[in-house]
Amino acid sequence: MTALLEELGLETANWQEDDKGIALGSVIPEGKYHARLVHAAERQAGGYTIDELKFEILHGPYKGKVIEDDLFHTGTDAQKTEKAKLKRRSYYHRLGLLTKSEVNGEKKYTLTPGKNHIRDCLDVQVIIDVVAQEESWEDKKTGANRKMMKNKLSYFGIYKLDDPKVKDVPRATGTPAPITSATKPAPDLSGI
Repeated sequence: MTALLEELGLETANWQEDDKGIALGSVIPEGKYHARLVHAAERQAGGYTIDELKFEILHGPYKGKVIEDDLFHTGTDAQKTEKAKLKRRSYYHRLGLLTKSEVNGEKKYTLTPGKNHIRDCLDVQVIIDVVAQEESWEDKKTGANRKMMKNKLSYFGIYKLDDPKVKDVPRATGTPAPITSATKPAPDLSGI
């Protein structure tokens, strides 16, 4: 038994430090990655409505890794509620649910034709800005306070593929060319 203890370093090992190391091993380096939206669902938690989003990385050594992020529909006070709305509008626009339009000389967001919900944006490719965050929770069995590192998106962590800020981010081969005003298809007005 002593040989096993020595071999595994159990005499000096601290299981809490091991838990941190295991959690860190599942965290990818912070940075920008080519990804696609693979999951979008609405859920209720703690009195909040939340859009649960999952993005799959499409290129590089972390290809296939899924990064999750939540969009809260409301906050606990007016300032947080406005900040949550700003984040949602930003994500919805960058994922293609909202379009920037000018209506009667006023700049507004409108729903992109044919899209009514964030689920309508599945498979949209974007660049995500991944950060690492420490999360803590209480272990329900032991009552111990647990911590681990987890990847999330930065606060406004989605970019359209044609955004100049992410032009140098490596992309998966076969990535569709971003739609520009020169290649944008004419709207279908036949139903009007």
